Amino acid sequence: MLDAIILARKNSKRLKNKNIKKLNKKRMIDYTFEAALKSNKISRIYCFTDDERIKKFTKNKKILFPLKRPKYLSQDNTKSSKTLLYFVKNLYKKKFISKNFILLQPTSPLRSTKNINSAIKLFEKKKIKYLASFKKNNLKRKSSSFAPDGSIYICNTKDFLKNKKIVPKQAFPIFLNKKFTLDVDTMEDFKKAKKILNVNN
Repeated sequence: MLDAIILARKNSKRLKNKNIKKLNKKRMIDYTFEAALKSNKISRIYCFTDDERIKKFTKNKKILFPLKRPKYLSQDNTKSSKTLLYFVKNLYKKKFISKNFILLQPTSPLRSTKNINSAIKLFEKKKIKYLASFKKNNLKRKSSSFAPDGSIYICNTKDFLKNKKIVPKQAFPIFLNKKFTLDVDTMEDFKKAKKILNVNN
């Protein structure tokens, strides 16, 4: 079993308060919390945030907040890899993290428990050190025709601490159905997610 890590920042720029914004009666981050909680492949769920409101409204004791995210790791230009490295290092020192971990971004509310379990099963079966969900890249200037879609990242803990990369070149790619991979970053994305959820419900 793996530990899950969810990184959430308070002052989102393009879509204000997006992590706690109500998406069909639920806060957007709750979709990721619920998908992780329902997985039988995840042991602990960690949330690393600077937003005290998330901690306040999250009643489920299985979602852990061991550290508050520092201000310098909560800026618009802060890379996820830098934030994740800080958090994983702290957990590793205290022996609070599993051999491998899964990173689940709260901006992917359509990713399901089934998606998570399938990815972890494949990771374990292949005996690999990195796995990430990818999508086709429509930008012609990009050297690669595929890019991570932000839904699922799985890393070997020791290897990540050594290489400091979430998606190195050797990362094993998986491709989810397009309806699960929407990364909500703008109001347009938010409206799309709402529409998809309305259709599925």
